[in-house]
Amino acid sequence: EDADEFCAELEKDASTEAPNSETAQVPDMDEAEGSDFILCSHCHLPLGSVVYKSEREDGLLHGECMAQAVLCKLKQDESERHVAAEASRQLRRKELDIGWRVDRIPRNIDHAGKLPCSV
Repeated sequence: EDADEFCAELEKDASTEAPNSETAQVPDMDEAEGSDFILCSHCHLPLGSVVYKSEREDGLLHGECMAQAVLCKLKQDESERHVAAEASRQLRRKELDIGWRVDRIPRNIDHAGKLPCSV
């Protein structure tokens, strides 16, 4: 179910449709008092006619800056998932006593003495 939701979000994010009113915001000229233009809160370059509202900050972003923010969040989520999965695997290995340990290496010295060769 989570994978389906994730794929649906990616398809929505990768779509070529014009942004809807929930994700896009037209700059308010009242905010631009004292300046000639509104700047992106990520890269601090002037914004065009299509902008996105930032999730973390109180500001507006370019489409590319928004894509970078989403990609960064996805990478962070993936990293956190990987760390949690590794911790879970290590717990299971310890619980089931799985893995390599020096004390489990068989010693053949007793059996070697029974052979007709010198040790």
